Amino acid sequence: MKLKLQLSGLLFISIIFGALAQEYTIEGPRTIFELYAGKTGAGRSKFTFFNFDTGREVAATDSNTANWHIAFNKTTIILNGHESGKVKGQVLNGTSFLSQTSAPESGYIVDSASGPSSKAINGINSGNNNGYWNYDGNGANGTHSITPLPGKLVAIQLGDGRYVKLEILNYYKGVPQNIPVDLTVTSPSGYFTGIGSYYTFRYLVAPEGTNDWSQLVTQVTNLEAPQGVAKYFNIASGNVLTEQEYALNATWNLIFKNPSGLGTYDNYNVGIYPNGGTFGSATDSLQLLSSDFASVAIGPFKGWQVSTAPVWYAYNMLNHTINPKTNQTILVKNSLGRYAKVRIDSYYKGGDNTDANNYGFYTLSYFFQPYATDNLNAEPGIATSVVSSHATEKLSVFPNPLAANGGMLNVKSNSENSTIKISDITGKLVYQDSFSSETTISGLSKGMYIVSVESEGSVKQEKLIVE
Repeated sequence: MKLKLQLSGLLFISIIFGALAQEYTIEGPRTIFELYAGKTGAGRSKFTFFNFDTGREVAATDSNTANWHIAFNKTTIILNGHESGKVKGQVLNGTSFLSQTSAPESGYIVDSASGPSSKAINGINSGNNNGYWNYDGNGANGTHSITPLPGKLVAIQLGDGRYVKLEILNYYKGVPQNIPVDLTVTSPSGYFTGIGSYYTFRYLVAPEGTNDWSQLVTQVTNLEAPQGVAKYFNIASGNVLTEQEYALNATWNLIFKNPSGLGTYDNYNVGIYPNGGTFGSATDSLQLLSSDFASVAIGPFKGWQVSTAPVWYAYNMLNHTINPKTNQTILVKNSLGRYAKVRIDSYYKGGDNTDANNYGFYTLSYFFQPYATDNLNAEPGIATSVVSSHATEKLSVFPNPLAANGGMLNVKSNSENSTIKISDITGKLVYQDSFSSETTISGLSKGMYIVSVESEGSVKQEKLIVE
């Protein structure tokens, strides 16, 4: 669904922020990082409330209204299923965010106080392994970690009938990877010490009147950056920061800048910059690739910029218009090592690239990869955040770079009874075979590849260059 954000008044993201007047539309997947849900208190006051349309936290004082859809407290999740919200849900099994392309039209239930059996989304009261999470207690030998269960997806039906798919990605502050589960230890020193109750999740709201969950690319229309004013954008959530959020150094990835006056179009004024180097305190970076958006499938090793704006546009001196260059894709790498590919579709209101009077309204399409991989075509699955009982599993790929055609590739891993896959940068599978500890492969042509070794409970990947 196209969501028109006309945000004003008080917005809440961990604390209360001030006024913002901003209009733009957004449709497609959105990812929320580290939503804190560890409050204490009685009743609903301890929950963190969230609205899927705004992509933001909602004040606890609005808990009796329809302003929120879902709420979190530690491992418990509730839905606004009463008269104020009429939100219902269910947990889907044996599926994934990308493969589940349509919403089920039945099976949704409302949260109830009658017991775990009637819970739409199973939290801690429903028991370990029954909802979306696994707790590895396992007595003295457990790691005491909480990880999302593979193959679990939350399906939600909002009060107006729209469908939302939700994937829980991580439960810990800092979004740590390789969280140990089922790790045999002999002392408490083996316990996982991550700080919990920080939810990272992604979701997609289906277009109104449909159960279509197939959209993979996020589209933002009419994101206005007025003359001489920079707008700070979070590419994961799709939110523009308020001045108060920016002052508090809230998470943002890109600055959208506009000219301060006619005749001043240059890289500095008409620019898109990362949160790093000259324009921010984070370590975000970007670069421009001369590649079609759809064909870009992997982040390169080098070439990242922190203070230079990519020249994504061409300036027409005759009609004084700025138009995106063809076959140009901006790659973004945020401070958490997550990648996104971005295409600027228009610089003018409504996407009309001939209307020189209504400039400064960015329309863009992007794919954000919430997993810690530079493969922009992959859905590694929850297993990429989880290490099996072999906590020291590694994947070795050599030589790298590899000589084309005649070069012999050696792949080693301590994974047994696994599958090895090699995919090119478009995501096309070029090699697959059973794998146990070591193998050699030849005949690869020039290009960039992803080598994956998959076994139950884990996926390990390495980037390979053949030249």
